[in-house]
Amino acid sequence: MRLTLLTWGTRGDIQPYVALGTGLQAAGHTVRLAAPALFKDMVIEHGLEFFPLAGDPRQMIANETTNTRLETRNPLQAMRHITQLFAPLIEPMLDDGLKACAGADAIIYGPFVWAGAHIAEALDVPCMLAVLCPLYPTSAFPNPMTVPNSSLGGLLNRSTHTMSLKWTWFPYQREINRLRHSRLGLRPLRFAGSMYGACEKRLPQLMGYSAHVMPKPSDWPEWVHVTGYWFLPPAPAWRPPAKLVAFLEDGPPPLYIGFGSMHSANAEHDTTVVLKSLAALKQRAILTSGWGGLRPSDLSDQVFMVDAVPHDWLFPQMRALVHHGGGGTVGAGLCAGVPSVIVPFLAEQPFWGHRLHTLGVSPPVIPHQQLSVGALTAALKKVIHDERMQQRVAALGEQIRAEDGIHSATTIIEEQAQQRLTARF
Repeated sequence: MRLTLLTWGTRGDIQPYVALGTGLQAAGHTVRLAAPALFKDMVIEHGLEFFPLAGDPRQMIANETTNTRLETRNPLQAMRHITQLFAPLIEPMLDDGLKACAGADAIIYGPFVWAGAHIAEALDVPCMLAVLCPLYPTSAFPNPMTVPNSSLGGLLNRSTHTMSLKWTWFPYQREINRLRHSRLGLRPLRFAGSMYGACEKRLPQLMGYSAHVMPKPSDWPEWVHVTGYWFLPPAPAWRPPAKLVAFLEDGPPPLYIGFGSMHSANAEHDTTVVLKSLAALKQRAILTSGWGGLRPSDLSDQVFMVDAVPHDWLFPQMRALVHHGGGGTVGAGLCAGVPSVIVPFLAEQPFWGHRLHTLGVSPPVIPHQQLSVGALTAALKKVIHDERMQQRVAALGEQIRAEDGIHSATTIIEEQAQQRLTARF
């Protein structure tokens, strides 16, 4: 089959789809992956065809006003700002997505690429929604983007999902329906949120995380599949920097500290907190700079700075991790069997942080706005010295390593696409 994968966002939103694409290609399919242009090299390095989608997530997330608004503890304000950010991308993303899907036998799309299901409807090809956190409506827990740390009871839990779907539809309703008519020749819709297709049309949905971390709720339908994580190995030509290897070999396992693609308006403060905590605990560490996080100017020989390193290579060599709680980083840390301190910034990150604490493999989250030397030092003491926590995360790591999320997802995609293609004839 000729398959097009549509995804948009930061590296953590792109990398799992690259992993899924490599698995599909290894299974004999022709794969095109459409994503923001700054990820072109990563896609091509892993042997996939690339197609650019409109928008620059790095530029978007680097805006200090944007970060302040997204880090608000009021989910309604955060969702309102997200709708404002994405409004200018609606039309160009549809146009790019339509070109990327030309000739495709099936489409797999991420939640930021709202156009995926509409394009599949216009082209009359099968499509599936692929997500990295449990966004499908349920009574078991609230929507991860709204209430990350507690159950509100069945009725209110489900209402948070309904609210989220409405917030991803009504601000865009008029424009999407205009484009459905003018670009795709489709009738207008009364409702079609970001889960359109997966909810309204009962199309297959793939959840790219482990059921050992978040089991499938009993009220989810059979077409929603929790496949396991989609891990991406290093590109074939990648080699670890010699200085990094020397640092790792020159002492006990260090800590990993990095906030991925998150941009901090208080990067200097964050860096000071990290370095003072490391000094207080006399710990070696590897710091990653990411898109705008840690920027130390003067490092001791106990701290090594690097831009980015494949997590599946680095994390098994770490004593503990400090990170933002993005789904991919959470999965990589758990797969390595290493405990984490979660410092969430926005979106579903608090949800994953609270989930890991519930599982007993992480201390309570430290919201980014509350990051301090005292809080970070106390959390690191916990993960370094709590043997029961280390045993629990090691056992969970064994369970995750026994899964093959890419194979599971590939099998589901093949079966579901073939069923729908066959039904057309």
